[in-house]
Amino acid sequence: MTEESSRGFGEITTFYSYKGGTGRSMALANVAYILATDTSYEGKKVLMIDWDLEAPGLHRYFSRDFEGPLRLVSNSPRYEAALNDAPGLIDFITGVAESYRGFLPSGGIPESHAATPHAMAAFERAFNPSSFNKLLLKVDDTPNLYLLKAGRQNDTYADRIRKFDWEGFYKQYGSFFTNFRTYLMNEFGFVLIDSRTGLTDVSGICTKVMPEKLVAVFVPNRQNLDGLEGVIRNATGYRSDSRDPRGLVAFPLASRIDGLNSDLRETWWHGGSYAGEEIVGYQERFEKLLSEVYELDECHLQEFFDSTQIPHDAHYAFGERVAARSRHGTSDKLSIGGACASLAKRLATLAGPWEALDQVELAKELRRQEEELRHKAEAEAAEARNRIALWARVGGAVGLVLLLVVFFVVGRYVWSRINGKPTPQQPVQVQQPADQTPPPNNLDVSATVDAGLQREEHGDLQGAMEKYDEVLAKAPDNLSALQAKGQLLLRLGKLKEAIILLRKVADSDPKNERAHYSLALAFFEVGDPFAALAEVEQTLKLDPSYSGKFRTDSNFAPYIKSSIDFRQALAAAQRTQKGRKPNRRSDASRGLKQALVRKREKWRNNLNLSSIEKLLETPLPCCLSTGFPVTRPRRGANFQPC
Repeated sequence: MTEESSRGFGEITTFYSYKGGTGRSMALANVAYILATDTSYEGKKVLMIDWDLEAPGLHRYFSRDFEGPLRLVSNSPRYEAALNDAPGLIDFITGVAESYRGFLPSGGIPESHAATPHAMAAFERAFNPSSFNKLLLKVDDTPNLYLLKAGRQNDTYADRIRKFDWEGFYKQYGSFFTNFRTYLMNEFGFVLIDSRTGLTDVSGICTKVMPEKLVAVFVPNRQNLDGLEGVIRNATGYRSDSRDPRGLVAFPLASRIDGLNSDLRETWWHGGSYAGEEIVGYQERFEKLLSEVYELDECHLQEFFDSTQIPHDAHYAFGERVAARSRHGTSDKLSIGGACASLAKRLATLAGPWEALDQVELAKELRRQEEELRHKAEAEAAEARNRIALWARVGGAVGLVLLLVVFFVVGRYVWSRINGKPTPQQPVQVQQPADQTPPPNNLDVSATVDAGLQREEHGDLQGAMEKYDEVLAKAPDNLSALQAKGQLLLRLGKLKEAIILLRKVADSDPKNERAHYSLALAFFEVGDPFAALAEVEQTLKLDPSYSGKFRTDSNFAPYIKSSIDFRQALAAAQRTQKGRKPNRRSDASRGLKQALVRKREKWRNNLNLSSIEKLLETPLPCCLSTGFPVTRPRRGANFQPC
């Protein structure tokens, strides 16, 4: 379970429904199977967690696929009993709670102290990765798919889940959840949680604390829609005021849509009148909700709902089966498998349901092409170095002869100087005063920088660096050379050195938008989103047209995807460029400053980080090691599970 090749910082997604009977578990099972088997997801490991403790059943969708971990054939009389007896989440969390109470009988470690050495020591004492991995059931013939059951379902199961105090455990030992989710994200590419319905303490953990994406499953009726709206507002408000730097983005999922009754389907989707009652369509409701929660200028969900609505299929109304494993699989876009495949692609690719999938895929393709060009340039440079080494070996004898000639010429020159006679070709030298250094010729300096830029354009990065260093040796404060070298260091991945040079350029020439643009990318790459967003703001303030460059530069694609503040800044700059008055709710300056001040103060108060140099030199705590988006601030920071 710990292959280095499969490690990667993954995402935790919770599937939640306010009411039962929405097909939530079925949707999760299909999405998990697609993520684990589709090669476009790079073979990342997928973990399903059945957190619906009061009504467990996620394992039923793969009930005949655990022959390997159970070491029994599925038609064995003992197979069903062995599956029911397999331990799971409640057994795991009960043991963890006992360990924490034994280690800290009189005190606790809340979520706010998760990064402290004391909290880490307590987590390592309570959590054993090897023991945890033994609880996971690997799905047969699906190498990357695992399941953590709700628990051992025997006569004591109901009593165990009833007695466990989730709210009390979170309040006293909330740091466990921070460190546990960090472990899950490092171990798995995708973690999908099947949450309890309604307003409970367990659903509070699943919707507020664990995920960064929340799939809100509903069937079109007012009970579901009204309930989901309250849960989404509550969860995003809690996350905004928490110390968790990750964002929490809701993906509303319409389920069990009956395609036979087109009139009712259209009315509940886009709104209208039915039986004398005015109905607001669920698309309009969620567009308004997400616009308010995430301060979006525009939120269009037509494409999202078109592609992800899960249809009602009577063929799957009986029993528990995974539609994506059927003969048609995901090829039929109007089937359950096709809708779940579209949802899986958007969860794995997009930062929010309002984003267009084609734009993100274009940015990925541009980034891929750039990587190919960089690898090609590095290969050509290596080949050139090999040729030089070969010529050096072949021309060894010639080099020795030339060296003797040089010795002869030098010796003749020295001898002539001793005897006071100039050599026939000795030029007349004009001596410079000993205490004066001739100033560098600006034309020569500019030509040298241009020569370096040309070499860089043709893939000779080492030659370009030599040209820049040549200029800086003569004129250490030449801004053109400093900026060119800083951008080349950024391209080579030497981020700290690049930031130092580019910072010097930006301080000397505050109106140099290109320097601020490069600094934004450098700070994003080193994991300091706050400094990066400040440089984004300064760049757009100097030249709003840079909003287009940010969007088309594939280097910024993942950061635009993961940062709501970044996208809002670009949108505001586009409005400024077009001469339109910025929207009060999404003004880039206001939104960025609020996010920067709020989050930077939280980090400095808790981590005592006072400068960017310390951020660069000191690894961040595990719970703060990502650059995920933040949502707008809310009141009521204390977590109060329902």
